[in-house]
Amino acid sequence: MPKAEITIKVRAREDFVPVRSFLTIIESTLSILKELEHARHYVSAEWKVSAASLQSPLTFTIGCDDPNGQELVREYLGVFEETEKSEKLPPDRWTQKTLEGAKRVVSVLNDGVA
Repeated sequence: MPKAEITIKVRAREDFVPVRSFLTIIESTLSILKELEHARHYVSAEWKVSAASLQSPLTFTIGCDDPNGQELVREYLGVFEETEKSEKLPPDRWTQKTLEGAKRVVSVLNDGVA
């Protein structure tokens, strides 16, 4: 079992989750994690799919065994918690690339994903 994990649940608004939306979530999540690693000068962790379910909601879990993995997961979740709380993001806390990745993840809510 990985030392650190992120579980993401995706529910379709209608019958199916659009593939493009699913890929956007995965690609953007990995991009955010890599950007957080880079900002902290960590060695790049190898994130792997550790669990998945095709039942509704579509659920997948990615994890890593990196010693800094849990800190990265907390920071990843913090990006979304902060964006949810405030319209104005603290620019000194995250890079522009990290914030753009978070916006891409949230953008799929307008593309058939609930």
